[in-house]
Amino acid sequence: MILLNQAQHLGRKAYLLMAAKKLKPGLIILVIAIILLSLSGLISQLIPRGIVNPIVIGVFALAVVASLMSVLSARAEYKKYTFTFEEFGLKLTRGNFKIVEVTIPYRQMQDIAVERGVIHQMTGTSRLIINTASDETNDEGNETDIVLDPIQKETAEEIRLMLLRKIGVQVTESEEEADREAAADSVAV
Repeated sequence: MILLNQAQHLGRKAYLLMAAKKLKPGLIILVIAIILLSLSGLISQLIPRGIVNPIVIGVFALAVVASLMSVLSARAEYKKYTFTFEEFGLKLTRGNFKIVEVTIPYRQMQDIAVERGVIHQMTGTSRLIINTASDETNDEGNETDIVLDPIQKETAEEIRLMLLRKIGVQVTESEEEADREAAADSVAV
């Protein structure tokens, strides 16, 4: 449920995806450690065994520390990544060390799109893109756009409908409702 004037997070699934993305370095180091362990017999013929075992243990320890740091970093990023629906605009706050706040007035919003790639479909998340009047190119790197990615699918759709109402676009929530409106429009003509 979307609440006004309260900072809200992207959802539990979004946190899990953020953590999974940040775990890549730790997993790569873990794979290297497993390869070293499986090759330790071969390596010990070239290098004394007393040196190989501490190296393998050190790489495993590095993998654990990197994974732990990744999870903590994802948690901090998730906690700081919030959106707030204010009276006249949408405010997005993000960043760990450098906090960035972007507020877009509802009157400048032109289009709200929900995208769902393969990963989004598998995880039940979406990418919500809010284009503004000052956006002349469709460049996603433009700071005047707000991108909530990843965000839970249901939350993204709820935000899209709410913003479309705020910016004055007629919203049809179901096909049946659209058919009724189309029939009413044809009768009126």
